[in-house]
Amino acid sequence: MMTVRENGVTREISVVQGIELAQQKSALGGSSLAQKHFLDRHRAAEIERRAELEAEIEWGQSLIDDLIWMREVSAARGVETPMPYPHPDDIVIDQERGVRFVGPTSAEEDARLKWALRARDVLLAQDAFDCRCWNAKDDDGTDTRPGTAAVLAWLINAGVPKRYRLSEIDVIMMTFDYDRMTKRAFAKYLCQAWKGLGLAIPRGTSFVSIGKGARLLETVFGMLVETDA
Repeated sequence: MMTVRENGVTREISVVQGIELAQQKSALGGSSLAQKHFLDRHRAAEIERRAELEAEIEWGQSLIDDLIWMREVSAARGVETPMPYPHPDDIVIDQERGVRFVGPTSAEEDARLKWALRARDVLLAQDAFDCRCWNAKDDDGTDTRPGTAAVLAWLINAGVPKRYRLSEIDVIMMTFDYDRMTKRAFAKYLCQAWKGLGLAIPRGTSFVSIGKGARLLETVFGMLVETDA
C-alpha cells in the first residue's frame, strides 16, 4: 500500500493503483508514451468486456431456446409439467447491457407476482364498486370522488412484467362485466375476492376518496423517504 494526497485529502491505495494514477497524470501532462500505454490498456479492457458480454448474450439466447423447447415438448405431449424459471418471455437480451430477467426466477417470486396480479384485479373491481356507490350530489369539490383503489391498481400494473400488464381496453372490458352484476351480487363478489387475498374487508365497504387517498400516500411516501435518509 502507498499513501497519496489529492485535493487536500490523504488516502491509501495499492501500488498498482499508484502506478496507474501516475501514468494518468503523465498522460494528461502530454507524455506520448504514457498516453499510448493508457489507451492500450483501455482498448484491452474494452475487448475483454465485449468478449464477456458476447458470451453472456450467447448463454442467454441458449437459455431462451432451451426453455421454449421444453414448453413445446410439454404441449405436444399434452401433459402439464412444472416449468423451470424464468419464463422465456421474461429474459431480455440487450446487446450493450447483456442479459437480464424481468419476471419471476423462482416459485416464491412467482407466487408473489400472482398475488399482486390478483390484488390489482380486485382493486379495479373495488374501484368500479366505489364508483357505483358514489353519489355525485355528495361531491363538494374537495376530492370526495372515488379513485384510490384505481390508483393502487395502476401502480401495481405498472410494476409487473409487460406481458402481465392490463391495457385500458382490458380494464374497460372488465368494467362491462361488473356493470352486469347487481349491487348486492357485486358486494358479495368483492368480499369473497378480498378474502381470497387473505384480507377480511366487510361486504359493501368502499375505499377512501381520491383526496384522502392521495394525502395518505403522500404521508406514507414521506415517511419512507425520511426513513431511507
